[in-house]
Amino acid sequence: EQGIVVECNPTSNILTGCVSSFNKHPIKRLLREENVKVSLSTDDPALFGIDMADEWERAITEIGLTIEEMKKIDATARETCFTK
Repeated sequence: EQGIVVECNPTSNILTGCVSSFNKHPIKRLLREENVKVSLSTDDPALFGIDMADEWERAITEIGLTIEEMKKIDATARETCFTK
């Protein structure tokens, strides 16, 4: 309602112990059940050895998001970034 976007960093969340596994990551529930706007990020690519391609792949293969959901996440990120 207030246009707040939740930035999700699945790999970071797993590696830091915030979430126990990819399939338990709340991003899917936030999108599908709560209708929350989310974006996807790497958090710290140098520390975790990942990039956005890795996060996209894991979001689809490990978390179970669809291509359409990924497009929605990408559109949200572009619409709400701080470069405006």
